[in-house]
Amino acid sequence: MSLKQSLVLGKDIVERISWGIDICTAVNLITVLPLEMNNQAKSDFIEDKVIFSIQQQDMLGYDIRLALNYIIEAETRVEDPHIRARFS
Repeated sequence: MSLKQSLVLGKDIVERISWGIDICTAVNLITVLPLEMNNQAKSDFIEDKVIFSIQQQDMLGYDIRLALNYIIEAETRVEDPHIRARFS
């Protein structure tokens, strides 16, 4: 791609809603995770699984309950190898 070329929306790039969580929500999640999980495991779970699951909710990404259900149900999802790899 040269400097004079540009990306085309819908062809080269996809526009989509993006969600995340604030630090207060992350701390609340850490406090409800099992005590036997070390802090690094809790942080990894939130960064790798929770954030990924929130992003999969598209326009409903504001509802963390949907994202948490998505994580629970991910074990039974086999049709998408990318999702299976993310949760194994």
